[in-house]
Amino acid sequence: MRTFILSVILFGTFLGLVGCTPPQEPEEQVQEAQVAEIQEVTYTLNMLLSYHKRTYYLQPDDTLLTVANMIAEHTRYDESVAAEALIQLNPGNIAYNSNGLANFANNTVLDPIWIPEAPGIPSNRELGIQNPQEIPMFHKVQSGDTLYALAQQYGFITYQEFAAKTGITNPDTFILQPDQVLHWTIQEPAKLIESSTN
Repeated sequence: MRTFILSVILFGTFLGLVGCTPPQEPEEQVQEAQVAEIQEVTYTLNMLLSYHKRTYYLQPDDTLLTVANMIAEHTRYDESVAAEALIQLNPGNIAYNSNGLANFANNTVLDPIWIPEAPGIPSNRELGIQNPQEIPMFHKVQSGDTLYALAQQYGFITYQEFAAKTGITNPDTFILQPDQVLHWTIQEPAKLIESSTN
């Protein structure tokens, strides 16, 4: 019996030395096949559309295809998948030329479009775009100031619009008091960031 056990141990050691492995069980083969399938993931349109969307502002010479190419360069999605995602995310802003090629209908510099917030896509700032910003404004009321005059001074179309921005709910009866401070914000539009390289 000892001789038999010693023979089995020696034979097992011999197999290990020559690189032989015992045959795999069918369950192990199935698990390896599943792992191989996971490693060969196809990045589909539905996967790309599953991300939240974010606003991107068109840069000079941007088209639907150049934006799709930018997405493809920074992600694992094919350019055609990225282009189709852009078409689906911007349904009211797509025009087709006589050859059937899609582009953004509104495609001037800094026009906003939707793109997927997929990992790897650089932020607008990294792409040279400053997003719109809210800028706080204020005015210290002086004797003789009126809502109408202040609205004109600060570029509002009507004094009611200016009153609404400053939180005044009854502009027709509201009386401005000297030293009163009115606060509001204006939105600075998106802009291209100047390159600091000379």
